Amino acid sequence: MTSPLSYLGTPDATTNVKGKVEFATVAETVAGVRSDLACTPEGVAAVAIAGAPDASTTQKGIIEIATNSEAEAQSSGSLALVPANIPSILASPGAIGGSTPAAGTFTTLTATDFVLTNPLSVSEGGTGLSTITDHGIMLGSGTSAVTPMAVGTNNQVIIGQTGADPIWSNNLDLPGTLDVTGAVTFDDALAVAGAATISGLLTCDASATIDTAGTALNLGTDNSGDAVNVGIGTVARAIHIGDSAAAHVITIGSVTGAASIAEKVGTGNYVLQGAATSTITIGTGLTSGTITIGATGNTGTMTLSNSTGIQTVNIANADGAKTINIGAGVDGNSIAVGNGINTSAQTINIANGNSGANSTVNILSGTGTAGAGVLALGNNTRVTTIGLGNIAPAAARTLTIAGGDSAQNDTVNILAGAPSAGTQTVNILSGIATGGTQALNLGTGASAKTVTIGNNTGASALVFRCGTGNYSLDGAATSTYSIGASTTSGTINLGGTGANTGTMTIAGGTGAQTINIGNSTGGKTINIGTGAGVNTVTVGSTNTTSATVINGGSGLITLAGSIAVASSGGPQILTGTADPNASLTAPKGSFYIRTGAGATSSSTRLYVNTDGVTAWTSVTTAT
Repeated sequence: MTSPLSYLGTPDATTNVKGKVEFATVAETVAGVRSDLACTPEGVAAVAIAGAPDASTTQKGIIEIATNSEAEAQSSGSLALVPANIPSILASPGAIGGSTPAAGTFTTLTATDFVLTNPLSVSEGGTGLSTITDHGIMLGSGTSAVTPMAVGTNNQVIIGQTGADPIWSNNLDLPGTLDVTGAVTFDDALAVAGAATISGLLTCDASATIDTAGTALNLGTDNSGDAVNVGIGTVARAIHIGDSAAAHVITIGSVTGAASIAEKVGTGNYVLQGAATSTITIGTGLTSGTITIGATGNTGTMTLSNSTGIQTVNIANADGAKTINIGAGVDGNSIAVGNGINTSAQTINIANGNSGANSTVNILSGTGTAGAGVLALGNNTRVTTIGLGNIAPAAARTLTIAGGDSAQNDTVNILAGAPSAGTQTVNILSGIATGGTQALNLGTGASAKTVTIGNNTGASALVFRCGTGNYSLDGAATSTYSIGASTTSGTINLGGTGANTGTMTIAGGTGAQTINIGNSTGGKTINIGTGAGVNTVTVGSTNTTSATVINGGSGLITLAGSIAVASSGGPQILTGTADPNASLTAPKGSFYIRTGAGATSSSTRLYVNTDGVTAWTSVTTAT
């Protein structure tokens, strides 16, 4: 290292001698007087500026640098621009176009590379970042560098947040309008708070919530014939429509044109449910259509109103003529009405309204061609009252049981069971009529019938009664009547045992008849008029050639009492034990047979009345 004292002894430098030299100050350099001083660059620059001319477009010289405001004004021609002026100029650039502002055009603007040492700031139009997250989305941060978002996962969407950066989300919540013309697939929840118009396919692989915020939610409102599918995937899921506590009005389908609705279930259940006081209406707008519940090949159970509460079930009870078919198919049907195990009173009404016209109730009244029909009314152990037509009608009434023109055997059973206790009573026309005419017809049709009333088993009894009218047991011209044909030790009474004063006629017709009384084999006792009363018994007729034959076998024909010949006033045949003279009155010509012990001779056994009073002449008989 050279010592600081080494310059001692060195001469001063001149233009001809090397030596030490003193540096001139800027002022000394600008003054330009001394020749023993060395100039510095600073001094030289001062001299250059002080002595150089102003630069112009035609002369080199010194020039003033423009301020940002002067650069933005773009009006000075004597100021120089520096890089610091460029942002201000670009912030409000002037029009490009030469003599015609804004008329400039770029045919081709080509830049190979823009190389920046530092990232271009946001204020200068850049991002403020030297690197950005791969697959990230940039978010604005004011004048600060942009903020890259994290990379989203499959099927995520960006959801905005008030006053904060948006985030990735698996749920889509759109408060505005969603208008999609292509296919849309959502693998997670879909929530739309505003209007959503989707012209293409909408597929949601997870839950979808659409909040309409007071506007309508329309699906398939375009006029294309494309299907609107909800829940058509192959995985079982729950699909809810209007399933919240709010009072929704849900309309599915329309009644316009050939619109149709098909609701289907598999092996699960179909439930149409309402609140406790709901009204469920099906087909109220139909006038000529058909409502079908249940398929044609079902083998399950169809239940209508099986609640345990008190209910009213109405079927076709509005105005208008209706045909109601229940179990009208051709296969074997089992139809049960009100056959539950009731714990309180039950009433089943059929055609029980206050009709203003004719009412007809047909039960098993079809003209069947095969099979047997069974109509059971009250055939269980707890039925106590069965009424058919037991209310006074407002017009003529016809109650028909098994009145069809059947091609098979018909059997009508009334109380035909085998009771073990109690009393069974069948009442037909048993009311006390106050007017009109009542007629009971059993088997009155013109065809051949067998009518059986009662039976001959045990203590069975059969009573036929009539009032002041007549009792008629009538048949065809060749009919045979059997009364008590199976009675062997009983009693058959014709006519009452009381004080009857009427007339009993047997075979009173005018034709030739044979009347047989007790004429079968076996010994019989036939009593005619044997009662204790005063009887008049007439056998035979006096008409022309009428004849009366009284036969007897080896026994006797006994005539007890007096016998009148020809007429009640004619001669009589009398018997007694005493002499009839002066004591027995009889018509003239009467015979008296004396049987007492006083008849001691052949002349005292037979007498003839000779005066019509009490004179009797004995007839001498052979000894």
